[in-house]
Amino acid sequence: MLRQSPVEDASEWAIHDHEGFAPLSLSEHENLEDVCAAAKLISEYRDAAALMLDNLGGAQYHEEAEHALQDKYAGDWESVDAWIEGLLDEHLFGQVPAFLRPYIDAGQLAADLQLGGDISVLVSGGRSHIFWN
Repeated sequence: MLRQSPVEDASEWAIHDHEGFAPLSLSEHENLEDVCAAAKLISEYRDAAALMLDNLGGAQYHEEAEHALQDKYAGDWESVDAWIEGLLDEHLFGQVPAFLRPYIDAGQLAADLQLGGDISVLVSGGRSHIFWN
């Protein structure tokens, strides 16, 4: 970009618009390698990547965000309760007699997992992005 500038000996650049990165904010002089790595993550993981990058502190944390997205991301759901209910249906309810199922409180389990530090939840656009800690 600087080599093709009509300004002779151009040496400065700035980012003035960064559509598609929200909620991640970029500074005017963000490291371009970090921006490219962040853009790659966002193109692959969409909102989850932008949320994680923003939560970690910016585009420079792209390696940590990639690790979290690859190894700890449980997906996005309407709510944490809905995620728990899906897990229970998939993994537990086949083993629990039907008469006991109403006594399992998915909402309380979801709250306990969050308060106990087992999961982190990042919310955007009405969706809960869930990460194992």
